[in-house]
Amino acid sequence: MQSPLRLDDFNEPEPDLMLLLPRADDYRASHPSTADVLLLVEVSDSSLTYDRGTKLALYANFGVPEVWIVDLVGAAVEVFRQPKEGAYSSRERRTSGALAPGLVPGIVIDVAALLA
Repeated sequence: MQSPLRLDDFNEPEPDLMLLLPRADDYRASHPSTADVLLLVEVSDSSLTYDRGTKLALYANFGVPEVWIVDLVGAAVEVFRQPKEGAYSSRERRTSGALAPGLVPGIVIDVAALLA
């Protein structure tokens, strides 16, 4: 289920998936903020330009530590890490191999299986 990510009073995007820090109220009292995000995932087909542009810049501006854009048309996972001054300083495009979220130890995703 898509839920909003509270960035500020004017920005609450709805990512396709977020891995969040555990919270006692299970986020019933308020939406998660960037401080709660371990990994944010956008699954893109027709929305790829918007996700790579507007949404990615917004996530970087507010310091979301890691964003994956699953490019369904291009059969790849784009990994963005290290937000700094409104952009991600680490960018990678993967079509195969193992991929692990930087802030979630022990989880490894087979990129080819994810895209199959």
